Amino acid sequence: MSRSTGFASLLATIRHFRKAERGGVAVVFALTLIPILGIAGVAIDYGRAELARSHLQDAADAAALAAGVDLASEKPDIQKAAKDAFDADIKGLKDIVISKFKAKALNDGKDGKSGVRVDATGELRTALLSIIGVDSMSVSVFSEIGAANKDVEVALVLDTTGSMGFDGKLDTLKTAATNLVNALKPNHTTDHVKFALVPFSRYVNIGMSNRNESGVFVDNDHVATPGYNKCVDTYPNSTLKTVCSIPGTRSCTTVSVAKTCYSDGVAYPCTGGETTCTGSSASGCTTTGSRGDPVQKCTWVPDVWARWYGCVGSRSGGLDEVDSDYGTRVPGLLATYNNCEPPAVTRLTNSKSDVISGIKAMYAKGETYVPTGLMWGWRALSEAAPFADGAPISPDVIKVIVLMTDGINTVSPTYPAHEGTDTATANTKTARICENVKDEGIMVFSIAFDVTDPGIKSVLKDCVGNGGEYFDATDHTKLKKAFREIALTLMNLRLTR
Repeated sequence: MSRSTGFASLLATIRHFRKAERGGVAVVFALTLIPILGIAGVAIDYGRAELARSHLQDAADAAALAAGVDLASEKPDIQKAAKDAFDADIKGLKDIVISKFKAKALNDGKDGKSGVRVDATGELRTALLSIIGVDSMSVSVFSEIGAANKDVEVALVLDTTGSMGFDGKLDTLKTAATNLVNALKPNHTTDHVKFALVPFSRYVNIGMSNRNESGVFVDNDHVATPGYNKCVDTYPNSTLKTVCSIPGTRSCTTVSVAKTCYSDGVAYPCTGGETTCTGSSASGCTTTGSRGDPVQKCTWVPDVWARWYGCVGSRSGGLDEVDSDYGTRVPGLLATYNNCEPPAVTRLTNSKSDVISGIKAMYAKGETYVPTGLMWGWRALSEAAPFADGAPISPDVIKVIVLMTDGINTVSPTYPAHEGTDTATANTKTARICENVKDEGIMVFSIAFDVTDPGIKSVLKDCVGNGGEYFDATDHTKLKKAFREIALTLMNLRLTR
């Protein structure tokens, strides 16, 4: 029986007793009311206590993470760092007063290892148990973490498509990703943690400075259409004159009307022009005079150049699913205008400021093709071409991909471009790349942010491996929590409860 059903039954019983008129029933009612309410109070207040415990546990986890980061700083104050994070997480939590909070280091953090334990207790004001003299219930939680000394290389593969521009989603992603970087790289230099940032949409922008990297082929910028004189005949000496016996009354008006537009598969309200014409055209018209001799007028149309703006396409023949065989290089895409939608990647680096600057510079634009982002996240961690920035794979190096998207694959490969619309093909590509990445021993985390499509959610869930985890982040709060949980794992902070 559900809690709500049980409580409704209780109220019905009480109403029955109240309607009874015999004195004996009234006595029974009076004698039994208190224990009945006591039993109901246990059920209701116990449920409230469990909910409060869940909130406090999340806050304790956040506090332990903050303290663990602070422990690695030059002048640690883990009590303050933990308490500030804890207070921020429970802000708005009602009917509970924190009676105990303590954060302590489990060692001095000077030997390459560190650990923190956070204990918290709150007193929850009861709703019904106060009837039998129980005014509050104690709720206690703890979070304990310990960090190992291993090198960590993380590729943040983040969806920056047009749909991320709605409802503040991109701003939340920026905050969550920045928090992750801050957690793993405190203010002082942390040599054993490196990040790469791979924003993606239809394509990945590897950056203009990487044009000549091994494994990438970008044709020279060239003239796609040579310049030419565009000439038309004009008649400056025309004496033509038209006279109509019935003048026209036709007039047209263009007004702005509400419409539905789509960006990356997401509908949004927009406006468009709608023209309405009334009246009639002129009739009974006669033209006299002559045009005269033509005079040619020419305008120079300049060269149209095909240039490279940083975006790369995909190799065909299954090579877009593997990080090898770069004798067939990744094709750069030239265009006659800058259609390279995503921000440029940040290659694997020890520079915290470079990564955070890249996150801040992200903007939302374009369609979704997850495989291209996933492949360049893999390449960013590799010790081989195209970038060769990663360390060799070994037990002392943890290589990680964090993949986040907010929707379905809206485009598919047409080689070398991604101009198709076959979502099933794109999903299959994503799944195959995931398996290949996991076979390399790379830890994969995946996050579905505000995703409703079961197909891509299944692909993302199956993509995780080697200790990674799938997160179904249905709202902004859960997205930030997902990145926080990832931060705990990536610091090799093992959470115990």
